[in-house]
Amino acid sequence: MASSSSSSCCESSCEALSVALSSVALNSKSAFGKTATAAGGAASPDPSSSAHRDPKPHFPQFLSPTSPSNDHNSHHPTNPLNGSSSNTTSLIWFRNDLRIHDNEALFRANTDSAFLIPIYCFDPRDFGKSASMGVDKTGPYRALFLIECVANLRENLRQRGSDLVLRIGKPEEEVVGMAKGAGASSVYAHQEVSHEEFEMEKTVQESLGKLGVEAKFVWGSTLFHRDDLPFQLEDMPSSYCTFRTKLRNVQVRPVLEAPKELKSLPSLSTLDVGALPTLQDLGLPSLPDGQVIALPLILLN
Repeated sequence: MASSSSSSCCESSCEALSVALSSVALNSKSAFGKTATAAGGAASPDPSSSAHRDPKPHFPQFLSPTSPSNDHNSHHPTNPLNGSSSNTTSLIWFRNDLRIHDNEALFRANTDSAFLIPIYCFDPRDFGKSASMGVDKTGPYRALFLIECVANLRENLRQRGSDLVLRIGKPEEEVVGMAKGAGASSVYAHQEVSHEEFEMEKTVQESLGKLGVEAKFVWGSTLFHRDDLPFQLEDMPSSYCTFRTKLRNVQVRPVLEAPKELKSLPSLSTLDVGALPTLQDLGLPSLPDGQVIALPLILLN
């Protein structure tokens, strides 16, 4: 019975992974083929229908594994401290990856730079109303939990000799503006997989390129790294059995440990790291009954 239960669990996990990786290919196609439903936007035609089906997904150059700007293929992340830092300043743009362990973007930025500026942006668009439903994209409980996670990230960074710059604004403005003001040579970040994030990444990269700043997006959203797959994303198997068979000999990359030390922020007299926002700062109402901690309510629900 134990063997049967273990096998069932393994099959469920692999099937979930297959769906996740398939969604990457589908989102890459739909985000730039204009067949996806933008987060908070109006519903679009079903990309799987015959009228909108494309023989192969189209991957824009800046998301392609062979793109020069995505040089994460040039080395394996299991030994991220092999590089040597030069007299450069880089930004590490935290997005949905609010952690310091198993964070390849953070490791690479810390290794390749003399000075490092971690930054997180509270995008006002994430706290507005959905265009299609008219409801809040992020409610007060979820927003407070996010604020607590960002506070924890800042504390972890400070314990390692760094800090976290906080801004309320659009990343394509705040991240680009910070890179310009600091004279940064590179901006590191994890890639995301949904339509709005794709569009934002494209805008950020184009704006940074005009300043001569290189955007280095790192993949870290799936159990199996996409560069380790024995096939191209366009050739993703349509059935679970085929997917499982092809990945039978593929190894999951080892987890990266949290760095013990981080490069310091540059000595910029005008650099204001910013304060943690309140719910009111994000345009959201206060929690009822003076509730100030979101986690207990999330666990109860």
